[in-house]
Amino acid sequence: MTERPFAHPFAQMMPPRAQMPPPPPLAGELPLHGSAVAYRLGRASAAVLLQGPPGSGKSTLALRAMRQTGARLVGDDQLRLMRRGGRLMLRCAPNLAGFLHVAGVGIVRQPWLRTSPLVLVVRMGLGALPLLPPRAHAQFLGIALPCLTLNPFEAAAPERLELAVRHAADASAARQSAVRQKVAS
Repeated sequence: MTERPFAHPFAQMMPPRAQMPPPPPLAGELPLHGSAVAYRLGRASAAVLLQGPPGSGKSTLALRAMRQTGARLVGDDQLRLMRRGGRLMLRCAPNLAGFLHVAGVGIVRQPWLRTSPLVLVVRMGLGALPLLPPRAHAQFLGIALPCLTLNPFEAAAPERLELAVRHAADASAARQSAVRQKVAS
């Protein structure tokens, strides 16, 4: 009997473009490893970049946020970041758009947003987190963003993520408004 290599049951569902290496980033784009989801804020959206080593819970937290708090997938695994004026815009690598890796299940298709403004960076951490975390920032393309650590496996992680994104989006909007008023005067 000839042994055949294992073929994941979802492999046939993946289009050939998802099985190929991603195209190189466009000029001015920064390639990133991580997962990203966005929340609708009126007619706009605000995205969070989930960072951590492989297996740290990025995709798990993204899935939980989508299912429990209504977040939308921006991208999983390979992302592209670009600067537009004073904002950072996040999108998925074209060959992986709409795909999420779900541990133990495989790669599944999800509704996704083509692009969204990035307002927050969340690093995956395990164990107890401080009640009042220190203020931290992550710098990308000359723009500083608030950064915090969440345990992706805690029961309240999706709700904490949503609150943090909404708070960061409000702070970002206030900063943008102050800059516009300063320029106008």
